[in-house]
Amino acid sequence: MPQGLPKFLSNSFVQVGNNGLGHALLSPARVETTLPSGNHVSLSCNTNYPFGDTLYYTFTASAPFILNLRVPAWAMLYEIIASSNDGSSPKTYDSSWFLPDPHTGMLSIDLLRTGTVQYKLHTSIRTEDRGNSTISIYHGALLYALDVGYSDTTISDTTSDAEQYPLRQGPIPPQAHDHIIINTKPWNFAIDPSTLAYHSNHTSSSTNGATLPNPIWAYEAPPPYITAQGCQIEWGIEKGLPARPPLEGKRKCIGNVTEVVLRPYGSLNVHMAVLPTMDLEKVKE
Repeated sequence: MPQGLPKFLSNSFVQVGNNGLGHALLSPARVETTLPSGNHVSLSCNTNYPFGDTLYYTFTASAPFILNLRVPAWAMLYEIIASSNDGSSPKTYDSSWFLPDPHTGMLSIDLLRTGTVQYKLHTSIRTEDRGNSTISIYHGALLYALDVGYSDTTISDTTSDAEQYPLRQGPIPPQAHDHIIINTKPWNFAIDPSTLAYHSNHTSSSTNGATLPNPIWAYEAPPPYITAQGCQIEWGIEKGLPARPPLEGKRKCIGNVTEVVLRPYGSLNVHMAVLPTMDLEKVKE
């Protein structure tokens, strides 16, 4: 069983001070705990984050407590609506005046015994320079990579395998088969960063409430994707892998400018996550 997700989930919530509960690793999750103050708190988070932008919390507690929500470094803006079931008016918080603790990066919200909290994050596409005029592309918590397709060939049992491993009983289980995975689409693209555009197969609201495909990390399963304009360039192979991309001044289109698609890195079997850039307006000139 993969270790990453269980460890992620078990560390999602943290105690903050004597009467505070913090959601440090944002994700759909549920926790029941007794805080040092003796306050028993039950809280659940329903969300499609990181494929959606809103987290919905419901809570019950034996006494009022403080909910702490982490603000990701990439979040440009955020909004919070906290409602209690005592009939009082909802309280609204936003990033124009409600700021996280500079040490913990968390927002602290005073809550009564029962109610709901809606936490909405806003972001946009961002790029990170990787040198030699290459970039990595992100949106929210996700890294995106060029969709180069894939074909998967399974290497099944052979007689020679059985002879080589005489102590093995029976065939190799499917989970332990070897696979040969190769791309089925061109990989040697340079893109124009000014043309990057974010899309989703669902609207923002439905993405947060809709049931996601399972497994979510299958090819083309995540709803969001990014498009850009680009073209293939002369870019060689070295020792079976893409060589260093040509210097910026030596990049020339060897085909027509076309739209390329980038998908969340974890949903792809072949990864091109560092892409060279070009100014396509200059190419047209």
